[in-house]
Amino acid sequence: MPSRQEYLDTCAEHGADVVRVTVSGHCCEKCAEWENRLLSISGATKGLPTVDEATAAGLFHPNCTHSLTEVDDYTREEVMRLDNLKFSDIVKECCEKR
Repeated sequence: MPSRQEYLDTCAEHGADVVRVTVSGHCCEKCAEWENRLLSISGATKGLPTVDEATAAGLFHPNCTHSLTEVDDYTREEVMRLDNLKFSDIVKECCEKR
């Protein structure tokens, strides 16, 4: 299995800059705030913390069960759009789609 850095390097080689932290069944306090969050590999994607920042804050500590997965452009844009909406706007948008 490739190392985390090898995976990030491969993502970057393919032009990807955004990854998502996986959800773990054994999440600890250090990782809880990062679970399922989007991170920028290089810092080029504005509005997202970087993988290095998340790591410095405690993500990927020894025995951590989290990993990263590449995020496509559509998913990144949709998640960032939803993050900028108020909860009431999200509920309204969901109801309108029904």
